[in-house]
Amino acid sequence: MTYHTTIEQDIDLWEAWIELDYEDKKCFGTLYVMGEILIDKNQPHPFFVKCDEETDSRTLVLRLQGNNTTSVGRAEEVMYSECLGNIDKYSSIKIYRDNELLTQIHEIEIVVS
Repeated sequence: MTYHTTIEQDIDLWEAWIELDYEDKKCFGTLYVMGEILIDKNQPHPFFVKCDEETDSRTLVLRLQGNNTTSVGRAEEVMYSECLGNIDKYSSIKIYRDNELLTQIHEIEIVVS
């Protein structure tokens, strides 16, 4: 028997953080953006594409590619990472699927390890 899960997309499922890197002289830290979406398991795993469409250079725009998300399906994590030259490169992140804004993140946590 096959079970399908129906979950509403929730912006609380998305998070962003920067892990500082004291060893690398070229990279201040790494930005990570992670979230969960419902996918069709018969399609390729989704991934992010960085876009340079935003007029505000401090806003990172990511587009979800590679899978048609559904209202019924399997929850999968998608992740984006980018090496940052400074901690203040981005103040917010927008995540789109096609022309639909899935979420906007205004808080980017700083993680010191």
